[in-house]
Amino acid sequence: MIEDMSYVALCPKCHCVIAAIVDAPEDRKEVAKSTADWVNRGFALNRMSCEEVRTAKWCACKRPKLAAPPRRLFDE
Repeated sequence: MIEDMSYVALCPKCHCVIAAIVDAPEDRKEVAKSTADWVNRGFALNRMSCEEVRTAKWCACKRPKLAAPPRRLFDE
């Protein structure tokens, strides 16, 4: 069985996971958009298995909440 892989953004302060996205071939554009956004925000990227992401230590640093861009639920 092939293990699913993810990209993760790491907190610049504590180096824990701050965001993750599954590297799925059918979602290439969304993966590229998310990882580019993380790089532009100054986060380091890493690639790890989805199982590692589930068990990884997640960031608990205090920071301002970032507004997520609106997502289209239906094609118009």
